[in-house]
Amino acid sequence: MGQNLIFPLYWKFKVGGKEVKLELKKTYLKANIADALRVAAINGSGLTQLPSYMIGLDIQQKKLIPVLENFEPRPLPINLVYAHRKHMSTKVRSFVDYMKDILPIPHTGINGCIDYNIF
Repeated sequence: MGQNLIFPLYWKFKVGGKEVKLELKKTYLKANIADALRVAAINGSGLTQLPSYMIGLDIQQKKLIPVLENFEPRPLPINLVYAHRKHMSTKVRSFVDYMKDILPIPHTGINGCIDYNIF
């Protein structure tokens, strides 16, 4: 199955502790919506590499079966990005505080911004 166009035209794997890129020279299906690849895989059209948040329930419900689990690439970071203001709305402030409580210790990112990553 092809790679989603919003992702690069290669798959990443971890082999021997190193990240390896496998270029997809020939693709069966290309889509600009990742869910189209998810549905195609569920319907038996082939393999796809998608984030676990998109396919986790499908795996739990046995609609999809993970393959090459020993070669999974490192997880992608999740970043909390918001306009830092002195007078932030209560809803945004509550959400930011909640996320700070559940995300791991942050590190300083681009331009001194604080990145909260889940790995």
